[in-house]
Amino acid sequence: MKKFVGLLILFLFAGTVGCKTIHYLIVNIRIEPLEKYTNPNTGNESYRYPFNGFKNEIIFGIRGYITEQIAGTIKLSTGSQCYATKQGCVIDNSLLEDTFSMTFDKSFTYTGKTIEAGVNIMKDPTIIQEITIIATKNPCYGDFLYLIQFNDAFVQNAIFDNNGYIVTFSCMTSDDIYLKKSLDVMMPQ
Repeated sequence: MKKFVGLLILFLFAGTVGCKTIHYLIVNIRIEPLEKYTNPNTGNESYRYPFNGFKNEIIFGIRGYITEQIAGTIKLSTGSQCYATKQGCVIDNSLLEDTFSMTFDKSFTYTGKTIEAGVNIMKDPTIIQEITIIATKNPCYGDFLYLIQFNDAFVQNAIFDNNGYIVTFSCMTSDDIYLKKSLDVMMPQ
């Protein structure tokens, strides 16, 4: 009888934890400076925070890690696989890429043209061609929602002030929430 009760408790725990899908809403964002990093032991490429500002590449990570749990649903069926240590995750809203905005608090020069402070560089037809926006795979588990990477041509043709910049990123979510964050960062020289 004790074994039966123990198995019943284990089944209920696995069913309510392992087979549960948790729904989240993105309610805030964070912008972080990144650099590519290759692990010397495994050869795997990832991203890490540059300690002294950007050097020869410009990559921003947009993290929606501040989320709000709105619901949890339990999915029990004989044909589904469940794992007691991992819950499903669904983000019920998204960041709208066509609303992405990135501005700098000071002007800089790009290909001989002055880009004034406060200009949304994501709408500049010349600069946007030099930017790659990458949606990541697992934002529920701590990954960035997006990576915004400026290519080598941009870095080589941009002249920045050597005192640093305040970079402001803003966007809308699919449920009409306006999100905005700023970051103080040294740009490549």
